[in-house]
This record gives sequence, C-alpha cells and structure tokens, in this order.
Amino acid sequence: MIGVVFAFAALRVKGLYLALSTLAMQFVMDWVISHVPAISGGVSATLQAPPMKLLGQVVTSEAATYYVVLAWTLLVMLFMLNLRRTALGRALVAVREKDFAAAVIGVQSFYYKLVAFAASAFIGGVSGAMLIFGFYHAVTPEQFAVNVSIELLAMVIVGGLGSIIGSFFGAAFILLLPGQMNTFIAWLAKLFGLDIGVEALAHIPHMVYGATIIVVLLIEPMGLGKLYGNVRNYLLVWPFGYVRK
Repeated sequence: MIGVVFAFAALRVKGLYLALSTLAMQFVMDWVISHVPAISGGVSATLQAPPMKLLGQVVTSEAATYYVVLAWTLLVMLFMLNLRRTALGRALVAVREKDFAAAVIGVQSFYYKLVAFAASAFIGGVSGAMLIFGFYHAVTPEQFAVNVSIELLAMVIVGGLGSIIGSFFGAAFILLLPGQMNTFIAWLAKLFGLDIGVEALAHIPHMVYGATIIVVLLIEPMGLGKLYGNVRNYLLVWPFGYVRK
C-alpha cells in the first residue's frame, strides 16, 4: 500500500525525475517515522527484532539464517529472470520504454505503473526485513535513511539498469570495494615507504573509489552488467572473431 501511495505521487515523472521524486517522498517518510512515536517510538527508539521463524520453526543458528536469506535472494532473482517472459513483464518493458506508445497498443500504463511500484515495495520490504533479522537484529530510523536509498540507486546505476547480474555486480562494487580500496592504499603506502597522514589516508581511498566509478561508467555507460555481457560475448567466439560477422 505504501508503494501505491508513492506511485500516485510519481506517475507524471520518469527517469531521473522519478528517482528524485521518490527520494523527496522518503524525506517525508523519515520525518513521519522519527516524529510519530506510535509508529517507531520516536527518534531515539530501537526496536529489537524477534527470533526469525520459518513455517513456524524458530531459526536460531547463523548458518540457518544465512540460508533463509540466500533462498529469498534466489527466489527474487528467479522471479525477475522469468518476469520478462510473461505478459506482465512485456507490458512493464513497454511502459518503461515509452508509456505513450504502450497506451496506443492497449497497455494500461497507469495500472502497470501501480503494479510496478507495489511489487517493488513488497520485494524491498521483505528484503529489508531479511536485513534486520539476518544482520542488524534491531531497527533504528537511521538504518533506512536517505543516504541508504542513494547508495542503492548508485548500485543500480553502476551495475546497469535492467540487468539482473548487474545488480549483484553493483552491490558488490558499492559495498565491498571501499574496504578493499582502503586496504590496498594502506599497503601501497607501506610498500613504498610513503609517510601519509591518517586524515589523508582516510580520504584518498574515497577519491580513488569515486574516480573508479567514473571510469567504469565512461567505459560502459550501461554499467557493469553490460560490460560483463560484452566480455562474455567476446570470449564465447574467441579466437574466432570472424564468427560475429
């Protein structure tokens, strides 16, 4: 229902403006969650997550929790991979590409936009619950602030719009690369005996990380998913490049 409410507020915009409008709506939601104690208990409240249950059975071990979250991830991935083959998926693609042209051929763009928002809100809501049960074990308003949405948007852009495998690449790039970059920069400084201050050492990896994102998008504007597809297609016919002709 919350996804449908967001849809009504963003039906007249698309592309980057759609992302901005949903981010603006999140500012409203953040204020409501933080300042209405009946919902969250207030700004400083922390809600402890109860034990995870699956089909009535309590999931206690970390390994079992991991497999539950993995099963949900695979289920969503299979759903998205097969969605395009269905009438619903083809209608969503038509609305995404050009909603006016989709309306001309009989696709009700208003209905399918509502369905897209509702389905994405459902998947995001359950995934957020999995994050709480499997990792945080407690809920605070700061865990789902606007910066988290910006980070998720960056994952999609870097990974590639409309790419399933690109979403995995984008998440790994945004979440894992900064830590690896910090370790790599510190190792280089130690290897070459460079006397880099703590403050500089804290900021240099972020600069290199941002430059890496720019380079990736310059090489392939469609993201890492498209870059992976290009490399895979090349290797499938290598060294017989003439096959592509």
